[in-house]
Amino acid sequence: MTGITQAINSALLHFLWQGVIVAFVLWIGLFLLRRRSAQARYLASCAALAAMAILPPITAWTVYGRPAPAPVTQATPMATETVPATAAHPPAIPQQWIANLQTWAVPVWSFGVLIFSVRVVWACGQISRMRRRGAAPDAGLAALVAALARRMRILQAVRILIAGEGESPSVVGWIRPVVLMRSEERRVGKECRSRW
Repeated sequence: MTGITQAINSALLHFLWQGVIVAFVLWIGLFLLRRRSAQARYLASCAALAAMAILPPITAWTVYGRPAPAPVTQATPMATETVPATAAHPPAIPQQWIANLQTWAVPVWSFGVLIFSVRVVWACGQISRMRRRGAAPDAGLAALVAALARRMRILQAVRILIAGEGESPSVVGWIRPVVLMRSEERRVGKECRSRW
């Protein structure tokens, strides 16, 4: 196993406990920030995500830059004492287990990244198809959304599309965000307008 592969394996294994610690600290932080603004809780969550993104490269760099331990040579004992075999050689099961785990860490992680990447690409394709097939809302729903945006002090124009698919209203897109609504939700919008 090369040095960089060993470093990546160690980073992946160490991230198990590092991620748990970051999640626990975030949980405490969100509990303490429960009465603060949503933006403060959002920033705390972003800081936790940034820490989780930074910890594996730092761990890999530390392991990769560490010099390899020199092989230990044992001198032959001068005394002819009888030492039980269990005392001379402690069981190496944990070391063997860790070595096996390190051997499979990178392939399993790579397979997981591949599966989740395919899932993200498929979801992006589905959302893109929904945006292309989406229809413009009627004038009443557009006016209702514009009024809600003014009440919420949203300065940017809110774009809405009526899609035939999807489970619930959702905001998609980053550069040009769009609110996708199902055709059944158009009926709910008409009911809301009648109550206004």
